[in-house]
Amino acid sequence: IDPQFRELLGQIADPVLLAALQWGGVPVGGVPELNDPVRVPADEAGYLRATDLIFGSVQNGAALAYPLRILDVHELANDTLGGERVALANCTLCRSGVLFSRAIAGRQLDFLTSGLLLNSNKVMVDVQTKTLWQQLTGEAIAGPLSGETLERLPLTVTTWEEWSTEHPDTHVLALPDSGGGRGIEGGPTDESGAAYVGYSGTTELWFPALGVPDVFEEKAEVATVEHEGHRLAVEVTALSEAGPTIVELGSHLVTVVPFEGGARFYLGAAADLRGALFGEESLQAGGESLPRLLSGQSFWFAWYGTFPDTAWWPEVSP
Repeated sequence: IDPQFRELLGQIADPVLLAALQWGGVPVGGVPELNDPVRVPADEAGYLRATDLIFGSVQNGAALAYPLRILDVHELANDTLGGERVALANCTLCRSGVLFSRAIAGRQLDFLTSGLLLNSNKVMVDVQTKTLWQQLTGEAIAGPLSGETLERLPLTVTTWEEWSTEHPDTHVLALPDSGGGRGIEGGPTDESGAAYVGYSGTTELWFPALGVPDVFEEKAEVATVEHEGHRLAVEVTALSEAGPTIVELGSHLVTVVPFEGGARFYLGAAADLRGALFGEESLQAGGESLPRLLSGQSFWFAWYGTFPDTAWWPEVSP
């Protein structure tokens, strides 16, 4: 056993959790994270195409785009946005990016790739305490901060064109001098330089995962939301075809709006969506204002395997 793995695994008292963890094929820190990555104004991001997917976030008025072609290679970015210390964690196996606050329990954390997986989902480790954190939930699963949960921050998956049009003052990560735009270990890339197309473009899973209902393909992309203890997964392709849709989430109605590559969720149902503005923080329609809900995106197998109590749309019978 690599001494670093011995240290991390030695923190785990639960034998079921220990048995469930898998090695992802890289050492601790083996996927080079980004730390305070260089950013440029939108008009200097000539390496991006209009259709390239990005993770976008606005914190305290500052907008920033993290291109997937960079985060698919580096997987983690320890950054500061609008004065907030944040970490963007991207699990390429689950096609899921989550933005977290790095502040917790009176500490400011920096994250590395642990090299471990839980249900084919990335497990991170923080530099300061060596605590293990599950990427999809932000929960500390072992170590000194076990039981703590990172605060999740708003994040949008969409195209560069749509994001830069909505946020003309946005900045975007500069293409790194090394690593960015290349597949890891010579893995295949597409014409934009994005990595893992040999994985995301197939139905095959590289690592075992819990079984899921076959209402969607295992690697169907779903937009996900949680509110007041209720969870919902919306199949992105079906939503794109249907357009803005009103769905039930527990005792609430929620308006789900497709964006290129993803979706946004707003709490409530406007009487008339004609001429509506589907903004970063709220939906404005006919004098009504619906607040946006925190949401995410992942492959179906990853979301259901982590949250088996979820509902789904369209309501296909298993």
